[in-house]
Amino acid sequence: MQRVLGKKNNQHGFSLFEIIIVLALIGTIAVVIIPNLKLSVDSQMSTSLRNLTGQIRSAYDDAIFSGRIHRMVFDIKNGEFWVEQAPLGYEGRPPILDSESESESLKKRDKRAEVLKVLDDKYKDLSDRPMPTTSGESKNYSIRSIAVVQRKVLKPIDWKEINDAVIYRQKLSSGIIFAQVLSSISAKKFDYVEIQSNSDKTKKEFAYIYFLPNGTATSTSIKLAMANKDNPNTISETGPKYTLNLNSLTGECNLLEGFQDANFSLPKR
Repeated sequence: MQRVLGKKNNQHGFSLFEIIIVLALIGTIAVVIIPNLKLSVDSQMSTSLRNLTGQIRSAYDDAIFSGRIHRMVFDIKNGEFWVEQAPLGYEGRPPILDSESESESLKKRDKRAEVLKVLDDKYKDLSDRPMPTTSGESKNYSIRSIAVVQRKVLKPIDWKEINDAVIYRQKLSSGIIFAQVLSSISAKKFDYVEIQSNSDKTKKEFAYIYFLPNGTATSTSIKLAMANKDNPNTISETGPKYTLNLNSLTGECNLLEGFQDANFSLPKR
């Protein structure tokens, strides 16, 4: 009599070695993917910072080489920035008059000479040195006088946007915003949250950096951050934050992590 044996059950559990391999693979995937979620955000910020600092430096250099005043325009609401240049020969302040009588007559009916003198004297008192100028030994540029003259004193001029292979209109990477722009020429803080919460949605808010042909620029502090995904009109509390400070005498940008308050006081000799 032949005994029929049942089929041998070949099913068995995972060995310890196989479990270790699977756990190792899961760990490797987690190590690679999870940090990349943050890395994608940081790379967007890095791209925005790199593009912004590059355009600032290009505008600074082009103002010197072309002999024209340049300004960088910041559209806080839309996260755009671009560079414009003034007409050739425009110095950002009234020209010196040939006749003393003509000059005296102008002073009596026009306050711009008085305004400029006060601003220039204030700058010299703060820095203990005159601001160099592109022409004329008797003239001193005041960093603060540029915006005052351009906006309130002289007739509006036609600023021409630059669009070439090096300088062109750009937009911050998706989700990156100008959290705040503060300039030494204005007491106003251009704040992203305040601008977005303004009931007048048609109102445009622009901040400026002015670059002079003599190699100076308006001291400016730019804060970049991530917009809140749930409420794009606010700033993300957990996202990366950086402060970019522009040196007015060298055109160099100093990058600081986090939001840092700007100090526009000028060192004395």
